[in-house]
Amino acid sequence: MQLRHHDHDFTPRPTCAHCGEQVTPGEVHAEVTAEGWTLAGPVVAPDGVHAAHERPGGATRRRRG
Repeated sequence: MQLRHHDHDFTPRPTCAHCGEQVTPGEVHAEVTAEGWTLAGPVVAPDGVHAAHERPGGATRRRRG
């Protein structure tokens, strides 16, 4: 199977919707925005028991109910 666009082969390329530039794999990186997390997973608190986001009374603790 071959994908076509009008009368030519379809060749997809990633483009940034924000600025319109063509994007290459080396230009894209991950940035963690959640408190208590890194790219490796949850940050372990100094107590070594709870991840930072799971500490009792922590700033990001969610209420259940």
